[in-house]
Amino acid sequence: MGQQAPQHVHCGRRVCEAHRCGRAGGGPCDVDFTADGRIIVADCGNHRVCIFAADAAAALAKTWDTYGVSDGQFEYPTALAVSGGKLLVLDAYTARVQVFD
Repeated sequence: MGQQAPQHVHCGRRVCEAHRCGRAGGGPCDVDFTADGRIIVADCGNHRVCIFAADAAAALAKTWDTYGVSDGQFEYPTALAVSGGKLLVLDAYTARVQVFD
């Protein structure tokens, strides 16, 4: 019998559904982790990026959830990466990468 992964690490979709990040159509497209264990989810179907706490409860800690083309807004964030303490988010439909500290 294999061990089941903890709920907050099982998959991006499960994390988002548990905290209503993926509430409308679509859903998560990518997931990454910060050096301190926080979970970051690109929720492309809802035009947002969600950050969850590193603890076992994985509580929603921060969300960028405004649809648009200005800084901090997204139109289908499809991929993300954490590098050098920065969060890089690929916003597919606006053909840009936004960088957050």
